[in-house]
Amino acid sequence: MYKIHKRKLFPNKSEYVLPHASKVIAFCEDGTGALCIWYKFHTDAVNVSEPRRFSIFGTGHAIPDEYEYVGTAVCDGYVWHLHEVVKPSTQLHPDCQKAWDRGLTDYPKEEHARDCEKCQKYQKTDTELEGGFVGDHLREDS
Repeated sequence: MYKIHKRKLFPNKSEYVLPHASKVIAFCEDGTGALCIWYKFHTDAVNVSEPRRFSIFGTGHAIPDEYEYVGTAVCDGYVWHLHEVVKPSTQLHPDCQKAWDRGLTDYPKEEHARDCEKCQKYQKTDTELEGGFVGDHLREDS
């Protein structure tokens, strides 16, 4: 058996915890001006959750390669495109990238980007700047 739940998406937030193996089945405005996802999940997965990263981009905005298209929604006359990170970023913090470029490490780049706390913080900040909501009319204090 499965259930369908709704999750409101917030500006400047990209990570949401959803039940394991849940599938986003809809992305649209919920009638109150909020952009939301509806997702389905098996009821036996309720106690197992996983973090998922989403970003919303406006039409014509650059979208990183590690994002996969989920859906499109219209809200207040704007068209928004929801994407989810499906493969980890290999983007390194500038300090780490300099060390990498100078050959100071033989640690695989993908593993370093995944394991380095400095790179993780940098990737999260960079993603939130590129994605998220665009436009003051969608900003919230929460």
